[in-house]
Amino acid sequence: MFILLQVLTIIIAIAGDIIESSGYKMIKLLNLLQLSIEDKVLKQQLSEFASLVTELRPSLSVAGFFAVNRKLLPMLLSSFSAYIIILIQLKQ
Repeated sequence: MFILLQVLTIIIAIAGDIIESSGYKMIKLLNLLQLSIEDKVLKQQLSEFASLVTELRPSLSVAGFFAVNRKLLPMLLSSFSAYIIILIQLKQ
């Protein structure tokens, strides 16, 4: 059961990382698209959409407290290690 939770945590963290990188790619593509379009109305709409995507960048988070991405994995590993060390010391 514990291994299953670890695997699910890793999968969710990688998915969060993919979502964040997709958001960055979308922002980059929108900015490049603005440069290639000559229609002023469409260019303005793309600019507004790019600023909206930049402001509301897609990411996974836990109730807004912290982001769920690959940076979460070392933090979880260190917390788990400290918890195990404390449990081992308390048993002795």
